Amino acid sequence: MVLFSPYEANQLFPRFRTSEGVRLHVFAPQNNQAVPSLEDLDFLTLPFTASAFSLPRPLALQLNLFVGSLYLQDYKTYRDVCSVLRLYFGPLPPYLAKPGIINVSGFVHDLNARKELGMGELGFENNALPFFRGMLKLRRFGRGLGPSHMGKILYGTRLRKSDFVEEAAAADIEIDEDTLMLDG
Repeated sequence: MVLFSPYEANQLFPRFRTSEGVRLHVFAPQNNQAVPSLEDLDFLTLPFTASAFSLPRPLALQLNLFVGSLYLQDYKTYRDVCSVLRLYFGPLPPYLAKPGIINVSGFVHDLNARKELGMGELGFENNALPFFRGMLKLRRFGRGLGPSHMGKILYGTRLRKSDFVEEAAAADIEIDEDTLMLDG
C-alpha cells in the first residue's frame, strides 16, 4: 500500500485509469459521524473492478489513527484502538488497582498488567496520547475534538456500545411485521 496526497493522485490519475496492475482507492478520515467511513476502500476505485478488496483490520486501524479519523466504525474497532494505545477503562482486579500501574487517562504502564488485562503484543510501549492529541490538533488547525470518539478516547473517557451509530440503532430497532410497508 502506498499513500498519495490528493495532488499526487490527480497527477497520476490517467495512469491509474488504464493500469492493469495497480488500483487507486479513495480514502479520507471520518471526521463526521453522519458521513460513512471510507476505510473499506471500496469508494471510487480506479480502474473499476468487481472483485472485493479487503483492507486488513490492523492496517485500517493504523491508517485511521495516523490520518486523524475522529470516529470509529464499531465497538470492536474501539476495543482494538484501546489495545494498541494500551488503554484500559474497565474494572480492575484489586492487585492491579495500585498507583503507577494505570494512569488517570487509562494508559497501562506495567507490562505484566497489560498481559493480565489481555492486551496483545502489538501496541505502544509509551503513552501515545499526548502525541495523538497534538497531531489531531494540528490536522484540525487547532479546532477541538469535541465529543467525537477519538476526543473521548484521547481525554480518558470510556465509550459504550451505544456511542456507535449502527450498534445503537440495531439495539433499538424492533420490526413490527404487521405495519411494515414497502414502496414500489
